[in-house]
Amino acid sequence: HFVTDSSTRVAGIQSGEYDVAHAVPFDTADQLESQDDIINHVYPGGFLSIVFNKKAGLFTDVRAREAVLAAVNMEDVLKAGYTDDRYYILNHNMMMSHQTEQWNSPHGEEKYNQLDPEKAKQLLEEVGYSGEQITIITTRDYDDQYNGAVVVQEQLERIGMNVELEVYDWASLLEKNQDETAYDIYVMGFVAVPEPSTFFYIRENYPGWTNSPELKEIVAEYRSQPSLDDAKDYFDHLQKWYWEYLPIIKVGDFNRVSSTRTTVSDFLYQDGFVFWNIANEK
Repeated sequence: HFVTDSSTRVAGIQSGEYDVAHAVPFDTADQLESQDDIINHVYPGGFLSIVFNKKAGLFTDVRAREAVLAAVNMEDVLKAGYTDDRYYILNHNMMMSHQTEQWNSPHGEEKYNQLDPEKAKQLLEEVGYSGEQITIITTRDYDDQYNGAVVVQEQLERIGMNVELEVYDWASLLEKNQDETAYDIYVMGFVAVPEPSTFFYIRENYPGWTNSPELKEIVAEYRSQPSLDDAKDYFDHLQKWYWEYLPIIKVGDFNRVSSTRTTVSDFLYQDGFVFWNIANEK
């Protein structure tokens, strides 16, 4: 059953109408955990990002993107989206924290979570920003994206930016972000990918429109390696490019919480639900 209303999912798992509830709200996870007949499962969900329109508007200039990077308090945004540090991880790596044994690079450590509003104001002055409206689009269909976008708006307003937050349903948001004249930023969660050259946001045709000849060369070199072990060193080049170009700002990693009734056994999660050899002894 596709149940978009989170309170209905929670009520259903509590009553026993549902055996499994996907992505229960973080602020109700403790309540569910307190029930003897419910088990919570916490697993890597993805990462929350600030995505720039790099085809039109202020953020075609990398210095404007750097200004946002300098201004945003990553932990404040993550706390708004995920409520508790059990459910988010501060992480400067392109790849998620559970993948860093394979994919890791020091590039960006000093740029991540700078908390430097004065630097942000200076960069905005350099690009000639003079109070033009900056539009952030978001959706209430995903609480973490909406709550994170509200904090991003507040933090950019503190450095003198004129920021408008426009809220759409999920389908309308996915249509709106295709239009380079409709927004400057959207806040979105991305899921983990198995290797870094498959991120949506580095594609020229993905909303945000990354266009970098240097990236094409790096990806070609990376993909030409004979094995993933050989490709490890080339991930360092890709991460260095990421922090210089700033196609997006990865705010941090987040976990998801799903709940099952105690009658359900052998429930697994591996980049999605695995309903294989699962049993329900109702």
